[in-house]
Amino acid sequence: MDLEIISQLLTLVNQERSRYNLQPVYSDRILNICAQQQSTYQADIDQMTHNNPRGNLTRRTRILGGQYVLWEENVAVGYRNAQEVMRGWMNSPGHRRNILSPSINRMGSSKIISSTGRSYWTQCFAQSNFDSSQMFSSEN
Repeated sequence: MDLEIISQLLTLVNQERSRYNLQPVYSDRILNICAQQQSTYQADIDQMTHNNPRGNLTRRTRILGGQYVLWEENVAVGYRNAQEVMRGWMNSPGHRRNILSPSINRMGSSKIISSTGRSYWTQCFAQSNFDSSQMFSSEN
């Protein structure tokens, strides 16, 4: 896992959320794994997709033991850095809605580069009812 990408995207998401007086989201180990699985699969087939042979985000989180009540996923391809991909997602109504959902409180992120040099990005969001006081956010 690229901890720098995870940290950068977490910070950028929480900056956007703070502009709308939304609570921050917290980095989540299971969602980071799911994001990495999705980015890796996209890089392997060199195609942007929400499909995955392991199942959709809900199934992948449950296989890993995640207990969430809401799931959302953003994918992208071709952006050079976290700032660019975040700008792209915020300019897309569906992706923006996922990022600014007041219902989410957990997030995972990933960037994988394919053998052809294309960058595949994934954000996984979820709502968890677990105590977040021991979780990491970009505000800590």
